[in-house]
Amino acid sequence: MKDSEGNFYHAIIGSCFEADTQTSDEVLEVYGLNLPEDIQAVKQRKDYVNKRITDNDFIQEFYQGLITDNWGDNDFLQKNVYKNTGFDEQDLIDNLYPKYADDSVFLVVELKNGLCLDVYLSSHHHVEVFHDLYFELEDDWITLVCEFK
Repeated sequence: MKDSEGNFYHAIIGSCFEADTQTSDEVLEVYGLNLPEDIQAVKQRKDYVNKRITDNDFIQEFYQGLITDNWGDNDFLQKNVYKNTGFDEQDLIDNLYPKYADDSVFLVVELKNGLCLDVYLSSHHHVEVFHDLYFELEDDWITLVCEFK
């Protein structure tokens, strides 16, 4: 947030949630992300090429593909990604984690209320929104955000 004198301020909002008792909508509502219209822009994090998209059609498609029915916390990600690989724990550490890290795309979703959410996309068809909230993605959404690679 920026005050009238041009000073920037930020607050860290805890994002711990209980996947068994809270919906993803309840978690996102804390940040003010209820509709595609709540998004001002999608951009790459500062340490990458500084591409920023404000096109309404892109944002609509981005939101619809990001907020999916298949979601959960870290246990959801472990169950649906890492435990289905057939790799043992050491193989995951040595082979799979580095691959996903190398394939990652880091985005920032700028909201109209002044807050920003980190979106971390890797090649395992799941995306992390801020901390510990994961959504399973379709191929067409991944294609949509590949222009940030």
